[in-house]
Amino acid sequence: MRNLSAVTHLTKIFNKCLALHHFPATWKLAYVLIFPKPHQDPKLICSYRPISLSRKIGKLYEKILLKRINEHCNNKNIIPNEQFGFRERHSCTHELLLRVTNKSFDGFNIKHYPGGVFLDVRKDLDRIWHQGLIVQLITYKFPGYLVLILRSFLTDRKF
Repeated sequence: MRNLSAVTHLTKIFNKCLALHHFPATWKLAYVLIFPKPHQDPKLICSYRPISLSRKIGKLYEKILLKRINEHCNNKNIIPNEQFGFRERHSCTHELLLRVTNKSFDGFNIKHYPGGVFLDVRKDLDRIWHQGLIVQLITYKFPGYLVLILRSFLTDRKF
């Protein structure tokens, strides 16, 4: 019975946050741990990997928001079928293997010999322009409450 009470209270908290279009500041606080990368010069800052740990309640709220974002994306066909990154049960590696295999077999069947260029874009999402992202959400007609919560999520983050 006690677990049911906890779930009930969490549901009330999350519903209130959704109604107020808010992401609480304490849930945005992350504790950063630094781990050395193997076989790297320990004197260089780039030789360390930061790991952010945030509060579990914030992660649960993020999952609720992600489910709503995904529902909107799926209903509006915003994400193309060819995109595999950042999608549930899809991996960039699977897409790469599938596409390379299919294109290679197609090419071999008509006596073409495929070539490939692969780019590793590191930290490509570390520098997203938050205001531009909010504009895109509005452009794709995301529900207003979700746009406001995501703006709240992106502002005043601390570590």
